[in-house]
Amino acid sequence: LSDGGRVTGMLGAIKYPDLQNGKMAATECFWYVHPDSRGRGTSLLKAYEQWADEQGCKKKIMVHLMDSMSDRLKNLYERKGYRAMEVHYVKEG
Repeated sequence: LSDGGRVTGMLGAIKYPDLQNGKMAATECFWYVHPDSRGRGTSLLKAYEQWADEQGCKKKIMVHLMDSMSDRLKNLYERKGYRAMEVHYVKEG
């Protein structure tokens, strides 16, 4: 994502054969949009989905860090047709 030649956001992803069925899947690894450009970052999600489709991915996976825009991001994903698939629990120390 750019604004006047200045990078203001990016999304990185990988594609791989799904361990459950061998079909190609894509997983987002990071998604960052500078606070001044928030609201335009969904164009990155659209580009990611298009790339995944072009790569033959049958599953698209997005990460949701629970301490980052918890409800807003959950609502966005659900509006775009995503559903919760897995929850990770962390124990520190």
